[in-house]
Amino acid sequence: MLKSIDYPKAKTGLVYTCILFMIFAIAGLPASSLAHKLSVFAWVECDTVVVEGKLGGSKRPKRGKVYVYDGEDHLILETELATDGTARFPLKDYQTGLKIVVDIGEGHQSFWILTPNDIESQLQEQQK
Repeated sequence: MLKSIDYPKAKTGLVYTCILFMIFAIAGLPASSLAHKLSVFAWVECDTVVVEGKLGGSKRPKRGKVYVYDGEDHLILETELATDGTARFPLKDYQTGLKIVVDIGEGHQSFWILTPNDIESQLQEQQK
C-alpha cells in the first residue's frame, strides 16, 4: 500500500529551508560590500599633501579622481590618483582647511578633512 505524504510537514520543511537560505544570503552581503569600501587618508609632508586611498582587504584603487575643496567648499584642485592609490599636490592656501574627496567611480567615494589646526600641527611636528 502507498504511504500518504503529510503535506503540512513537507511545506514546513520547505519554509525552514527558505528561511535558512535567506539568513545565509543576507549574512553574506556585508562581507561583499566591505570589499569595495573606500577609505581615504591625507596628511602633510613638508610642503606637500599626500592622499592615500584604500579598499577593503588593504587593496588600493588603481585609478580615480581627487577633488580638493577649501573650507568654504570651493573646488581648488582636481587631480588623478596614481596607480598605487596615492596622489600628491602642493600645500598652498590652507587657512580655511581642506576637504579631499576621492572618487573611484561606480559610487565609490570618500573624503578626508584637514583642518587648519591639523595642518599647522603636522608642519610644526616636522620642524622638530
